[in-house]
Amino acid sequence: MIEIYNKKNSVYNNIEDNSDVILIDAGANKIQVNALIREITGIGIADSKSLVENVPVTLKNGISIYEANQIENRFKSIGAKIEIR
Repeated sequence: MIEIYNKKNSVYNNIEDNSDVILIDAGANKIQVNALIREITGIGIADSKSLVENVPVTLKNGISIYEANQIENRFKSIGAKIEIR
């Protein structure tokens, strides 16, 4: 569990670290998706390219919903489809 400070309500919210980010479709911008996968996961170019070509794939496991939503928004901005479980 992590605690995130909610400035609006000035209280702490407990958020479980159990979300998974899954790449469903890389879309038309596969090079940008590849670069973003490398940035987020820290893997090499060959591994990243393999993930892009073999969707659906899990990119991150056991992260907070807050972090998962941030990752989802970055992928959506370049045309990729992401699912959070």
